[in-house]
Amino acid sequence: MSGGAAVAVWVIGLIVAAGLSRLLFRLVWLFALAAAVLLWLHYRADPAEAVTGYVALGAGLAALRPLRRVIRGGL
Repeated sequence: MSGGAAVAVWVIGLIVAAGLSRLLFRLVWLFALAAAVLLWLHYRADPAEAVTGYVALGAGLAALRPLRRVIRGGL
């Protein structure tokens, strides 16, 4: 498995775990806030890469609540 695929597997696992645990859910949001600040700082060096990071971060955060509902059995 390549490095990018391994990271993707870990991120998917973290999102699934965050859907099950309120503590992990809050920690993911805190991490996202820190990542957003770092991406904002990185925007000056490479705007395209920073915007791509924002899109990926937003997609992961948007998937947390629906994923939690699906895993817990209520849609």
